Amino acid sequence: MNKNYIRRITTTLLTLCALCINTYANDGEFHISGNHLVPISNTDIKIVKEVLTIRLSDTTKYTYVDVDYTFVNNSSKPKTVKMGFEAKIEDSYATLPSEKHKGHPDISDFEVEINGKHIEYTNEFAFYEDSVNLDYKNFPVDKTKWILGGKEYMDMDEGTGWDNGLLNMETKEFKPYAHVYFFNATFLPGENKIHHTYRYDCGRNLEEDFMIRYWLTPAMRWNANKIEDFTLRIVAEGSKHFSISGPFARGSYNIANGMGKHRKSQYGGEEVVLRNATIEYHCKDFIPNADLWIDSFDNYFYNDKKHKGIKVQTGAYYRYGIFFDMYRAGEDGFNDFEKRIIRNLPYASRGYVFKDQKLTDYFSQFYWYMPDPEWQASTKDFSSLERLLINGEFFKSPRYYY
Repeated sequence: MNKNYIRRITTTLLTLCALCINTYANDGEFHISGNHLVPISNTDIKIVKEVLTIRLSDTTKYTYVDVDYTFVNNSSKPKTVKMGFEAKIEDSYATLPSEKHKGHPDISDFEVEINGKHIEYTNEFAFYEDSVNLDYKNFPVDKTKWILGGKEYMDMDEGTGWDNGLLNMETKEFKPYAHVYFFNATFLPGENKIHHTYRYDCGRNLEEDFMIRYWLTPAMRWNANKIEDFTLRIVAEGSKHFSISGPFARGSYNIANGMGKHRKSQYGGEEVVLRNATIEYHCKDFIPNADLWIDSFDNYFYNDKKHKGIKVQTGAYYRYGIFFDMYRAGEDGFNDFEKRIIRNLPYASRGYVFKDQKLTDYFSQFYWYMPDPEWQASTKDFSSLERLLINGEFFKSPRYYY
């Protein structure tokens, strides 16, 4: 192992971590979190079972959510409950939707079925009551008085957050808001099934290929404040290395299909490596008192007991190019072996079994490397950046930015 190479990697990553707070604000984007369906009015309906499936697309641009709920109405009569899906605009840099836009600008393909029947919904606005809750006493917002978008926002003083608020045209009062996908749900006596699907944009920043948030805590608004039988499935297209954190101290993980592995992370939560596979978490009497965070493991260090010292998750960085640009701009450049490592990163991420022992030794020190003797080397699914890397053209090409 080239000590200078490890030293340069470690130094650069320490610098990146020290700048993490600033780069998140200036070089990242986070538009929207996934969320539960919630009761807008008080109810004694309770959730007895939930299967939450989150699919990470191969491009890591979108998150696909599929939720199967089982609710119980213990009454002998049908009950109609006002329900909503709350979608806040999380990022001050988020896309400003026009007044004609139906729904949150970063959510698409929103569908709800109750007991097999498609449910129509309307998209309304709700004011923030505080940073967590919405104001349902004044719901829905009167759209004849409060507007979204338009020149009036642009004329407001800088720093008011005009791109995620509503403006009263008469009083010029400004308030932050959220989209609410609103509908009435009729629960028959006994068990009722709700199927809910949608797609939303992943967040990302300089150091993370994807950041996925899903608010579990709103589920506590249902009766009993728990889910009797809860399953979380995270499905990965392609190779993914990420951490899972949230209210998962109880329950258990397992790889449901495909190739993958997991372990407790020294940073908290669970460290997961998947290749076209699924990890499944299951818990009885699940209490959703915290929210789900899924973060690509790009910016973490770990201490490998077999190879002493701090190692960096080098394999994740080849997706960007920024990381390698920082080295290319340096005085030392790369030696021949380091260039071989970079050229072979796309193959290593797919589990290629190297014939060269030096490459095997290098990649084997990383938890994300999962050798797969059955994988036949092919470049047909390689990205444009990966093709630059394997052809050695990356170092000759213009600087590549994410």
